[in-house]
Amino acid sequence: SDPTSPCLIWREGSRVEFRQDEQGNTDIGGAEYPAFGRSVATWQAQLETCASVSVSDGPRTSSRATEYRGTGADNFNIVLYRYKPCAPPEVPRTDACWKPENDDCGNKYDCWQHQESAIAITTTSYLPASGRIVDADIEFNYWRYYFTATEGTIPCLPGVNSQDCVVVDVENTATHEVGHALGLAHASSQSSTMYFNAPGGETSKRDLDPGSARFVCDAYPKQRPAQQCVVRPVEATLGLVPAGWQGCATSPATALGLLVTFFWRRRRAT
Repeated sequence: SDPTSPCLIWREGSRVEFRQDEQGNTDIGGAEYPAFGRSVATWQAQLETCASVSVSDGPRTSSRATEYRGTGADNFNIVLYRYKPCAPPEVPRTDACWKPENDDCGNKYDCWQHQESAIAITTTSYLPASGRIVDADIEFNYWRYYFTATEGTIPCLPGVNSQDCVVVDVENTATHEVGHALGLAHASSQSSTMYFNAPGGETSKRDLDPGSARFVCDAYPKQRPAQQCVVRPVEATLGLVPAGWQGCATSPATALGLLVTFFWRRRRAT
């Protein structure tokens, strides 16, 4: 909503590795892993043609903690399924995790803390001054939806939950969510990979639409800096130096502390 704010983008040359949670999805029984891998491969095939950034499906992880947790921590780009909602009595409404400044009930209780109707959520952690993404995690709403990972495209009949047909397709959902992780918001066109809605049995988002594919070429051009969507106006003069300004006499430790302090998160839902 702020026209002067930067877009969210990775630094040029970033190697974005996703790590799927080793618990997986018990309804599927293992096919969810290659299904997510196919969605990553779809984006990587486009990135290889024109972009400096790459994505990959890395080793599995036992960590279920999403969001950036500071330097020195295992800040993997995690992909996981949440099995239960964040709701009483398991999660008391009086718990401090509900407070906006904490907002971490999902990690504390390993539960789905987002809107019930969302199929999946991507949380991007970024530096607000530059829009640089430092972490992106994808959560699937397992407690609310039945996911399937068949490579076929035949939808299941209404009310039928089977791995032999498509209910809520992992690859379809994941391709959309990886788009969020790369910096894309929702699109208004129903033909877009980034369209906000996904009806049951849909598989069309497995493939990238031309606009989403072109995005990575425009945002991450090879051998050039990652491109911002906002160019701030530059004044003709530098202006006066504020009283007490000490120039660059800041220690590396202090500068790093400021970097961590000015850290935000943004969530995108499907």
